[in-house]
This record gives sequence, structure tokens and C-alpha cells, in this order.
Amino acid sequence: MSTFTETTKETFPFALTDTELLDRANAASSLSAELKQKQNVFLAIKKAKKAEIDVIADELDHLMQIILEKKEDRQVDCQKVYDTSQRKVVYLFRGEVMAERPMDNSEYNFAVQRAQDSPAASL
Repeated sequence: MSTFTETTKETFPFALTDTELLDRANAASSLSAELKQKQNVFLAIKKAKKAEIDVIADELDHLMQIILEKKEDRQVDCQKVYDTSQRKVVYLFRGEVMAERPMDNSEYNFAVQRAQDSPAASL
């Protein structure tokens, strides 16, 4: 029987020396600290991106609601009319009644006082 020998690479278990064990423990400690730092950075970025996504999603929801309703709220300069005879406040925009509501006592007193101070004003 003849034999043939070649050099090859194989993996076998070896017991670590104390120095090797200390080296591996130090490497594991460094990697653990690096992993924790990277995870913290990832979570901070994830939180920031989630906030950005939420803002965009809210804007999209708002626009979709406007499209569905075919109307939107707009802030405009308007006239606030204190109608003391009917005890109501009327909001006019370009001559059109946009809203009205009951007048509270402080508004009534305010309107009456203003009318007395300025007789030319029509309430």
C-alpha cells in the first residue's frame, strides 16, 4: 500500500492560551461597545426618519381630505359684525356670510359700549 501526502487547510478545535483568551475577550468587549454605539445611532436616525415620515403622512392625509371634500379652510381678512339686536356675531367675507354664532355677554357689552363711543358705527 502506498501513501500520498498533500498540504491542505482544515479547521480543528484548539484550547486557547491565557494570552489568546485575553485577546479574544478584549476584542469581544470592543465589538460589544461598537455594536451598542451603532445601535444607538441607528435608533436615533430611525426616530428622526419616523418623525419625517409622520409629517409627510399627515400632510398627505390633509390634502386627501381636501380633495375628497372639494373644499378647504382658509384664513382671510373678514368683517366681524356684532348684531346686538339679534345678539349674534356674523362673519362676512366679500359680503357673504361665512359663519355666525350667538353673542356672549362680554361681546354684547363690548358692542354696546363701542356703539355709544362711536354713534356713526352701525351694529
